[in-house]
Amino acid sequence: MRYEIAVRSQHAKNGARGRGPDHYVAVLEIPDGVEVPKCLNRHVLSVRGIKFYYIGEAYARFSGPRSRMGKLLAEAKEFIQSKEKEIK
Repeated sequence: MRYEIAVRSQHAKNGARGRGPDHYVAVLEIPDGVEVPKCLNRHVLSVRGIKFYYIGEAYARFSGPRSRMGKLLAEAKEFIQSKEKEIK
C-alpha cells in the first residue's frame, strides 16, 4: 500500500471561466501492483481498488508555504503520515 498526492486542474462547474479555484489536491491510497490512471475518474479508481481522499481546492499560481495551495499540500502530507501510522 502506498500513498500519493495528486494535484489536478479543474474548471468552474457553472461554466464561468476564471472564477473559482483552478486546481484541487487529493490523496490516493494505492494498493501494491496497481497503476494510477492519468484521469482521476471515481469509477475507474474504484475498479482498480484505489481510494480517493479529497483535501481541497486552491489557485495553482499561488504556491508558497503561506498560500492556500501550500497549506493544502502540507495538510495532504500530514494526512499521509497519519494513515501510515494507523497501518503500523
